[in-house]
Amino acid sequence: MAGSVFVTTAFRVAAIAAALVGMTASARAQVESPYDISPGDAAFAVSASALAALAIELLPANAHEPGNGVNRLDTPVLDNFNRGAAWSSQFLLVTTLVAPAALFVNRPVDDVARDRALLYGEAIAFTALSTNVLKHVIGRPRPYTHNPNARDYVREQGKDASMSFPSGHASFAFAAAVSGGILYAMETDDVNLRATAWGAQLALATMTANFRVRAGKHFYSDILAGALLGTGVSAVVVMSQSRDGYTPTGTEIGAMAGGIVVGALLSEVFPIGDDPLDKKQRRLALTPIGSGTMTGFAVQGGF
Repeated sequence: MAGSVFVTTAFRVAAIAAALVGMTASARAQVESPYDISPGDAAFAVSASALAALAIELLPANAHEPGNGVNRLDTPVLDNFNRGAAWSSQFLLVTTLVAPAALFVNRPVDDVARDRALLYGEAIAFTALSTNVLKHVIGRPRPYTHNPNARDYVREQGKDASMSFPSGHASFAFAAAVSGGILYAMETDDVNLRATAWGAQLALATMTANFRVRAGKHFYSDILAGALLGTGVSAVVVMSQSRDGYTPTGTEIGAMAGGIVVGALLSEVFPIGDDPLDKKQRRLALTPIGSGTMTGFAVQGGF
């Protein structure tokens, strides 16, 4: 269990480091930053919050035994269990964390890049700290703890079996997507490029979150809370330290909604394979259909 936590933590730290480096890649130049930020204070805040978040992971959780008090939204996922989906969510989380760096690979390393990286680091670090505090205080059992086929797995996971609310993958992914989206929008005039970035990032974040449900690691309410937490923290961090502010256009808002819908659908139809401990072993699937000159896909299956 300790090894699992260490691997997950190392995975996240490496991804964040890669994103920060990518956000500051290219030749150095001095320009006026659109961000109202104190680099020294921001660097301290990032370091202190990240260390505090990691330290909290070493503390015992306020664990509770699985009970019957599961709401209607979450009841359908009680039997979910799929280790392939769990690994897919890990890969998607790293991709989502690094994705904002790809938006800035051709930008110079200057004061703007420094401030951008620090703001992104603050958004992720503050999200990590708040997520870990809530996880340890609430101590909600994960969905797989209700699955009688997974009892041995529950014992192997130890404390992590009670770390369901809120979803850290969802909070991290949406913090990355929202902070990256706002930072890119503040420095890009082309509305279509901004909309494309929003759609792609939120699709990745939504896929990351929903794969956690397929894996049996989280309830829907867990990923919803994580998404709202990551979105709120990152938006406040970036917007409160920008000089001119930012208001998304209708095109961008439409791309945001579309990205979430596409991400949710893709994460449901993507083939993962059955897990022997999954009691339902069912998923939605895309089936090709055709009639004359018309072709397309039909969604089949159920939740």
